[in-house]
Amino acid sequence: AHLLLSRPGLVQGHQCLEIGAGMGVAGLAARAAGAAEVLMTDLDAKVLGHMEKNVALNFPEDAASGRTRAAFLDWSKPPGVDDPEGPFCPSNTPPLRPRVILA
Repeated sequence: AHLLLSRPGLVQGHQCLEIGAGMGVAGLAARAAGAAEVLMTDLDAKVLGHMEKNVALNFPEDAASGRTRAAFLDWSKPPGVDDPEGPFCPSNTPPLRPRVILA
């Protein structure tokens, strides 16, 4: 998180994907540093609610627009690229083509 905030050019204007996000600290830092869009993912469905609350507290406008969002992702069963229900292409938002991967 500190690296992203001290070097915003790494994410500024880019779509970012955070894998194994936990509470989403790196994803939130990327958004604060100027990322255009952030998708925070984790295998533990229990943390998704916490990530969504963190988005709502830190970027309330993004919670409604979907610019910063949380999704379940199981690496052992990756969604197909054209899967409309997969986390990279939720039905209510345009597809995410991340240029930056946060891990």
